[in-house]
This record gives sequence, C-alpha cells and structure tokens, in this order.
Amino acid sequence: MDGKYVLCNWKDQLWPAKVLDRSESPSESKRKNTSSLEVEILSLDEKITVESTDTKVLSKSAVEAIMSSLAVQSEVIIAPREETAYERSLKMALEMVKEGTNLSQESMS
Repeated sequence: MDGKYVLCNWKDQLWPAKVLDRSESPSESKRKNTSSLEVEILSLDEKITVESTDTKVLSKSAVEAIMSSLAVQSEVIIAPREETAYERSLKMALEMVKEGTNLSQESMS
C-alpha cells in the first residue's frame, strides 16, 4: 500500500481514501511545515483536502476495528437496512488491503 491509501477524518468518521496529491506549506512556526493531502474517498467520487495530521495509515486492523464497531451499532437496529456508502467504502478498503497483503506474501516466497 506504501502510503497511497489512508484513513482520513471526513464527516465525523474515518473514511478510507486514495491519496491524489501531497503539498507542503510553511506554517507560522519556521521549524515545521504543514502537509496537506488531496484525497478521493473510496467508492465515492468525492475529492477533499485534509491535513496530514488528520490521517492514519490504511491497515487491515484499522478497517476491521471500524467495521466491528459498526456491526455492534447495527445490532441495535432490528429492521433490515441497506448498506451505507460508508460501509461500502470500508469493505472496498478491506479488500484492497487483503489483496496487497496477499501480493506481498507471494512476492516473498
């Protein structure tokens, strides 16, 4: 995955996203540059800009943790419901992470 995909804060949730562009701008403190990322939310055509400090590395364990917390929340709702865009996006990210892991294991053997 080498940093091309991240989890970023959007709409008060951590969404999986593909990094499209990185930019650095000097901050008020001359020692530190702030880095922003232009990302595209997976499974949506939504492009946003986020601060790099508002992102996390996309990993299998992080996506699974989010999905399990969603599963616990949905158990409270008894009626069947449609899969949300957020859930679709997370499933897509999980599949990508699993494929990336499988590819790395194959290349090592």
